[in-house]
Amino acid sequence: MIDESMDKEQMKKPAQSWEFRAKPTWQRLIIMLGGVTVNLLLGIFIYSMTLYAYGDKYLPNENLTDGVWCVSEMASDLGFENGDKFLAADGEKIVRFEDVPEKIIVSKTITVERNGIPTNINMPADIIDRFLNNEKQPLFYPRIPSIISAVVENSNAEKSGLQEKDVLVAINDKPIKYHDEIKLELANHKEKDITLLVKRDGANVSLSAQVNKDGELGFMPTGLSLEQLEKLGYYSLASYEYGFFASLPLDTIRQ
Repeated sequence: MIDESMDKEQMKKPAQSWEFRAKPTWQRLIIMLGGVTVNLLLGIFIYSMTLYAYGDKYLPNENLTDGVWCVSEMASDLGFENGDKFLAADGEKIVRFEDVPEKIIVSKTITVERNGIPTNINMPADIIDRFLNNEKQPLFYPRIPSIISAVVENSNAEKSGLQEKDVLVAINDKPIKYHDEIKLELANHKEKDITLLVKRDGANVSLSAQVNKDGELGFMPTGLSLEQLEKLGYYSLASYEYGFFASLPLDTIRQ
């Protein structure tokens, strides 16, 4: 075996007893697998110790007090709506928000709270095919505030005076808390003039804007992580603490 020195002349000489190439096949296999195995075990150990030290933070469904945002057409096609609160799958409580897609795939009935009333939604027989055709797009996201991340050049949003980091809080004096509410409100005012109320540097600013024919102004909302949403006070994350031995099997006893 040629080492880092790339000494090809050494390979022309008879193999010495101490050389790798002189060892039996099974010994050479053990040596080659040794490095891979140690790296794998080290990775598992580091990940497990991270779980042991910091626990596992997650968003409980019960903390989504205003429900979810259906970000995919597939979610609407399945019968879900913005504001639905996930309760159970086949009668079993869904604790974590991140578990919802898996529960939808393996369950026959999903129970949500809609307008304060428990509602059962039956999953279709071709649910797996629908997920495959959805190209791994998320179905739901925690409802987020409409914080402007970018304004499209020459758009109605730019003409109205909207700026990055503005927070949309009302349209035509109607209070708005989440971005999905803004999308719906704009769709109801296509090609009409509206009044926007935004928070900018701690102060309220009123702007006049015109909605285009597609029900849009021309801005992009800021994508926020769960940790950022928690810091803004929208959601409270929970933490599951692992014992030393419980952290080693990774995911076997997760709540």
